Amino acid sequence: MNIPNRIKELIKIHKIASVNELGRIANIPQSTLATLMLGKTSPRTDTLEQICNGLGITLADFFTPSTNIDPILKTELLPEDLKLARELKDLPDKDRKEVESYIQYKKNANKIDELAATAEK
Repeated sequence: MNIPNRIKELIKIHKIASVNELGRIANIPQSTLATLMLGKTSPRTDTLEQICNGLGITLADFFTPSTNIDPILKTELLPEDLKLARELKDLPDKDRKEVESYIQYKKNANKIDELAATAEK
């Protein structure tokens, strides 16, 4: 497998703006990513794990052909959605549950607003 090409492919699938942005998200020095992307070095396992964490995937996903990647990653999520998902992933479980509860609250509030607007017509 050509690692630099796979990283480029995953950056596109995950709607990350650039290799530099991936480096920032994955906390990998730009110089490390540059030598990796130029094919001058092979990535260490911990570097690949950092890349995968930045992408929100597993090492197994990294080595899985893109045709097997969840279709939602290919089409439905905007870059802002993926950024939010990455941030949510890093929260402690308690905080994640609070965010999930808030999202559910907002969805219900929006439904109530829609019903009220329909009733007024």
